Amino acid sequence: MTCAALILNYNGRGLLGPLYDSLVEQDDLTAICLIDNASTDDSVAFTKGHYPSVEIIQNSENLNFGTAYNQAIRNRSEDVIFIVNNDVVVHRGAIRNALKFLEKNPDVASVSFEGLDPKHGGSFGASCPPLRRFGKELSPGRSFRGPNDPPVESPCYLWGAACCVRREVFRKIEFDEEMDWGFEDIDLGWSIARQTGMRNVFLPSATIFHVTSHTSRKRFYSREINQMVTQNAVLSFAKNATRTELLRAMPYILANFVRYPGRGSLARQFLNRLKARLKQ
Repeated sequence: MTCAALILNYNGRGLLGPLYDSLVEQDDLTAICLIDNASTDDSVAFTKGHYPSVEIIQNSENLNFGTAYNQAIRNRSEDVIFIVNNDVVVHRGAIRNALKFLEKNPDVASVSFEGLDPKHGGSFGASCPPLRRFGKELSPGRSFRGPNDPPVESPCYLWGAACCVRREVFRKIEFDEEMDWGFEDIDLGWSIARQTGMRNVFLPSATIFHVTSHTSRKRFYSREINQMVTQNAVLSFAKNATRTELLRAMPYILANFVRYPGRGSLARQFLNRLKARLKQ
C-alpha cells in the first residue's frame, strides 16, 4: 500500500525537524507533504533548505483544520493518507505496522496511533480517555501494557494527531468544513462508522510522542478551544447519534444552547443538521 504523510503547520518551525527526521526513517512512506497555513515564521524556508524531498503546499491564509486537509487530500493518489500533527515524533516502524494492519483487515477504515507522553518515556498509557463530558463514551478506555496488546476498536473515534486513513474512504466522507478546530476528527470517525459500517481502531504497535494541542494553541486561547470543541460535539451528535444517544445527551445539548447562544445560533445549526440527516 502506498502512503503519504500530510502535516498541517502554522508557525511550527521549531517542531518540524524532529518530525521530519522521524518520518524520513519510515521505509513505507511514498511521500511527505507539508501543508503550510500561511506561517509567518521560516517554516517553509527551513523545509526547503533542510528537507528538499518534502513536498510543500503553501496556503494563502490560515485555513481551519478540516478545510486544509480536505483540499490537500483531494489531490493525492496514494492508498493511505497519514494525517499527522507537527508536534509529533513517529516511532520507527509505526507506519509499517499500521499499513500491515490495514492490509490484513479490509473492513478497517482508519488506524489511530497510540500517543505517548515524552516525559514518561516508553510507558504505555491512555492517551485519549473516554469523552464522558459529551454525554457518551465516544472512545473506550485504553491502557496498553505493550505493543503486542490487541487493538482497541473505537467506532466513534479517529485521532487527528496521528492516523492512517484509507484515501478512498476519506474522499467519501471528508472532514466537516463547518467545524473550525476541535472534534472534527472524532466527527469524521463517527461519520465513517455510521455511513460505511467500517471500523476505526487504535493500534498499540503504532506509537508516537505527542505534544498536546500545540497547533491550536498557536491560534486560540484555551477557553476558545473548549467552546469550539463543545459546539462541534453538539453538531456531531445531530449528524451521527442514534435516537437513543440523542435522548441521553439532550440535557447536555440543551444546556449548551443556553451557554453558547452566539456564533450563528448553535440551536439553529443543530436543527439544520438534523433536517439534513433526515433527508439522506
